[in-house]
Amino acid sequence: MNRWNTRLSLTLAAFLLLALPPASDAEWPAIYRLRRIRVESEAIRSIGYHHKTKTMEVQFHSGDTYRYANVPPAVFNAFLAADSKGRFFQEQIRGRYDYWKVATPRSHAR
Repeated sequence: MNRWNTRLSLTLAAFLLLALPPASDAEWPAIYRLRRIRVESEAIRSIGYHHKTKTMEVQFHSGDTYRYANVPPAVFNAFLAADSKGRFFQEQIRGRYDYWKVATPRSHAR
């Protein structure tokens, strides 16, 4: 296989892996870059949103980061606009969406 065919095969394999839906509820979408916005809050450091997958990411001041699945864009926008991010999180997000903890890279661990 020449160099061009190898690159094409790897690109196609990567596309298929990202395009396929999760095989089960235990598998979550692969999101390699999600930009978060710093917010003023006693509990929450930053929040971000991935529009294609409707995944919201919340980083707390503790350093823990969580992603929430199938969050409508309107909920994310209301979260950004909320006077109290902590209260909004407690009332509108916690317990309403599936979530998972994002692994912290060792270089950023406390």
